[in-house]
Amino acid sequence: MQVTGGDTSVVAYFMVRLAADGTAATGIAATAFDLQYTRTLTAADTKDDGIVGTGGATTWVEFKVFEINSTSSPGLYMACFSDAAFAAGVPEVHLALTSATTFAEVIKCQIDTPVILANNALHGGAAAVITFEKVVGLATGNDDCVELTGKGTGSGLNCVGGDASGHGLNCDGGAPNGVGISAVGDGSGSGMNILSEPVAGTGDGLTVEGGGTSGDALALAVTSGVLIETGAIVAGTFAAGAINAAAIATDAITAAKIAANAITLADGPHGGSAAVFTFDRMIGAATTGDCVKLTGFGSADGLNITGGATNGDAVTLTGGATNGRAVRMTGAGTGTALSVASVSGNAVDLTVATQGNGLAIIGGGTGLGVGINGGSTGHGVQITGGATSGDAVALLATIAGDPPNQLTPGVPYGSVTDAGASATAFDTDLQEAVTDFWKDGIVVFLTGNLEGSHGRITASSTIGGLTIQTGDLTAAPDNGSKFMVIGRATA
Repeated sequence: MQVTGGDTSVVAYFMVRLAADGTAATGIAATAFDLQYTRTLTAADTKDDGIVGTGGATTWVEFKVFEINSTSSPGLYMACFSDAAFAAGVPEVHLALTSATTFAEVIKCQIDTPVILANNALHGGAAAVITFEKVVGLATGNDDCVELTGKGTGSGLNCVGGDASGHGLNCDGGAPNGVGISAVGDGSGSGMNILSEPVAGTGDGLTVEGGGTSGDALALAVTSGVLIETGAIVAGTFAAGAINAAAIATDAITAAKIAANAITLADGPHGGSAAVFTFDRMIGAATTGDCVKLTGFGSADGLNITGGATNGDAVTLTGGATNGRAVRMTGAGTGTALSVASVSGNAVDLTVATQGNGLAIIGGGTGLGVGINGGSTGHGVQITGGATSGDAVALLATIAGDPPNQLTPGVPYGSVTDAGASATAFDTDLQEAVTDFWKDGIVVFLTGNLEGSHGRITASSTIGGLTIQTGDLTAAPDNGSKFMVIGRATA
């Protein structure tokens, strides 16, 4: 164990064993322990009784003893010794944790001596060299901890590499997770503030030049490269043209180097005429106005997507493996989840070459092929024809078959099998092993007294019983009436 002289709130960890058999001691009360320390060539300090303290394993309280985890780490106890044990002036302190039923456990702690240089004092001659293993600077008040000021045209800090390939400044973080340079500001202070002469100078705040042959001006060797906090880079950070395609090597910026939500594109154009934006995932969150707006120019499409030449899908949308939706659109307030409008042409035109589907929507597992839910007073689906003679829905081809009016294969069909049916509940031949399998589907009657009527399914049983939202149907359906269910695709 190693500390720097003057460290406070130091915590020591002991593996405690039972004196009876040497096994790990668990369940020993904090108050059963004594804490005692002895500093090098100093009389032993009086023992202090252990206390329970507060905050568990994450809080230091003087003389607190806390068992870490009797299951995962049997015998491991945390002990909070007095700050006086770690004062500067001696090279070592021995920490002891004892109880009546356990062995006395002792840890040797090395105390490093901090180097303290007086403020504004000169140390060493013109060629003085200070060799050290660790320097800790603690400024008081509002003073700078380290201040380097050049004289005349001299640099505040001038780091020149060796004659061959030495680095001007080489900062290696400790293995495995050490930081090469850590600059953290406090309050409104900057983590690192680099300025040129503030009045009339023309010098750069920071100039980084690569080696004369093939040295990089700035080489970021770690995976994360540079961590840029929120708001650190804004529109005014770079001069016009400072960052362009030629300035960034291929794949220099990848998903692995950019944290989630690190890039926000402001309203306006981005990229040149041939710009390509390649991404693995994009999340848009507009505060006002459209999040994504695609407007064609002249006779061009707002969005034109063409499948590959050999059986390629124009668009393939696949939900995540665990109940993920292929597409999810949610309108806010009175907004529409999806609004598609044209001036004179088709709002949506799905055209295939020969035998492909114009639109194929297939649910996975217990997922819906299409799930459309209206708001509290909104419509699940609203389709309005053109202002003059356009149909709201035009189905241009039918497929013969039983039951009548079957429009497309893959849509579930059924029959009422209940002579005592009501307008809100009746039995059918649609039997599924999962309760509420048909819930939120729309039942549309094709024959019988309710032909053309429809209602939303609010519940379903495994033996084919359907519950319909009150008020959707005007009467009980005839026994034997045939219907189809929209919103559930057959497996």
